[in-house]
Amino acid sequence: MNKKLTEKLAPGHSTCAGCGIPAIVRTVLGATDDPVVVINATGCLEVTTTLHPYSAWKVPYIHNAFENAGATASGVEAALKVLKRKGVVKDNVKIVAFGG
Repeated sequence: MNKKLTEKLAPGHSTCAGCGIPAIVRTVLGATDDPVVVINATGCLEVTTTLHPYSAWKVPYIHNAFENAGATASGVEAALKVLKRKGVVKDNVKIVAFGG
């Protein structure tokens, strides 16, 4: 488990006091030391972590419509496979989709 759980989601987001979302996100993202791409459907997590022009995300982050997180994740996976095959990406990149 990643010892630095806060590196992938920075403090300063605007979730409600006592909200469990930041702890859940830090736990999920902290489960790997590999690079992570986050896909996030519209919801509280998106609204409270991406207040324009700021972002609490310290990893590549894609926001999309409610129903599209799965399709976007599969597109990112396909792109990463091509980039890995071409030698552009060397790391084992994890893809995480949040929704709800």
